[in-house]
Amino acid sequence: CVCVCMCVCVCQYSTGYVVSWEVPGRNSSRVTRTMANTALEYKVTGLTSLTTYTLEVAAVTDAGTGLVTTATISSGVPPGRCTS
Repeated sequence: CVCVCMCVCVCQYSTGYVVSWEVPGRNSSRVTRTMANTALEYKVTGLTSLTTYTLEVAAVTDAGTGLVTTATISSGVPPGRCTS
């Protein structure tokens, strides 16, 4: 029910992306996914309604992980009200 668009500047040397999300202050909630450089989108699933999350995305090259783009979201949708 929450759509977040995050952009990452990618050069021809990008080998992929790293996407992470967590509940702020709860490091044990952190989930990280690695994607190929051909991925154009990723659907984050399993989020809890009425919860705030920090999302991060960064490009990866042979030299390592690039600058991280961060967004904080709150769903604000009570359980059972999500239709997508």
